[in-house]
Order: sequence, then structure tokens, then C-alpha cells
Amino acid sequence: MAGTNAALSFDGVNGWVRMPDHPALDGFNGDFTVEAWFRIGGPLPFNHYPVIVSKGRANSGPTADFGWGIQILPSGRLGTWIGGGGPQGLLQVVFSSNPLTPIVSTDAWHHVALRRSGSLVSVFLDGVLNNSYAFALTVSDSTYPLGIGAGPADQAPVEFFPGKIDEVRVWSIARSDSDLSYPANANVLIGSEFGLV
Repeated sequence: MAGTNAALSFDGVNGWVRMPDHPALDGFNGDFTVEAWFRIGGPLPFNHYPVIVSKGRANSGPTADFGWGIQILPSGRLGTWIGGGGPQGLLQVVFSSNPLTPIVSTDAWHHVALRRSGSLVSVFLDGVLNNSYAFALTVSDSTYPLGIGAGPADQAPVEFFPGKIDEVRVWSIARSDSDLSYPANANVLIGSEFGLV
């Protein structure tokens, strides 16, 4: 959304942004970074996993098409997933959250980043390392759309986000810790930055 002080607002019921699959969003077999600003609009419904941004299937199913995603867990903590092909084409999906990290506060803006550098996946919340885990496999080249505010699924989107999301950025590089530090990550981009998809 163009302009200043503007963000996408989601009702948590059926609103989301769907960006069709595109070759620039596939092939994340090496380093990449996904980041966004978000603000949870209030208490989350029971047993709800609202998706901030994802590329790939956001629910279970028979195909190896999970890709990656960032979401809020029912505990109120940040969660991520990344999926790809294993030996003999078997799917490996890593769902991760750090139970020792604080609950994400509602009605406040937060910056989140999911970064893969080599085989290490790191998750940052407000410029601080929130979690890290190993994922050495090839990430699924998902044919699902990129979803903002909900996760694509087989028949309809799932896990709608209640609140606001802004400045979603996808990079084909592993951004540095200093790039993701808070609030330095609030810089305005011109669109020609190296690695920006």
C-alpha cells in the first residue's frame, strides 16, 4: 500500500492478500529472508494459528508443498515452519517455536524476520534472535500463492490474521543481524536493493 502511515488491516475472519505463484518466489534453496511488520488487533480466538505471511500450504495434506511461513501460535508466541524434500522425496517439515521467549503483545507494532543462511534458520522478533534451528534440505518450490494475513490451503485460505500487517519483504539473500536490528529495519526501500524480490 503506497503512502506513509498506511498498513493492511485484516478482520481475522476472511480477509487476506493473495499473490499468485511467481518464479521469483520459488527456488529458495539457498539463503533467503522474509520480514514484515505486524500488529495483533486483540485477543486471539481459542486454538487459532494466525498466519502473518507464508508461501506454500498452511495446513496438513498429502503433497510436499509446505514452503515456509510465519504465524502466531495459540500460546501467543511466534511460530514458523519450513518444509522441503528429504531422501527418496520424503517431506520434512520443521515447525518451530521457542517456549522460553515472551508472548507477543497485542495492540503494539512488532517486526518479524525469518532468515535462512546455509542450513541455519533464524527467527528475529523486534531485532532480537527469537529462535534458531537447522534445515539443510531443499525448500519446497511451492506452487501455492504467497499469502499475507492467512495461509493458502487446498480449498480455501486458513488461519486468518486479526490485525494489521505492513512492509512485507522477501529477499533472496540472508540479511545480516544488523540489517534486522530494531528499529534500524524501519528504513524505507526504493525497490532496487540487492536481493529484494
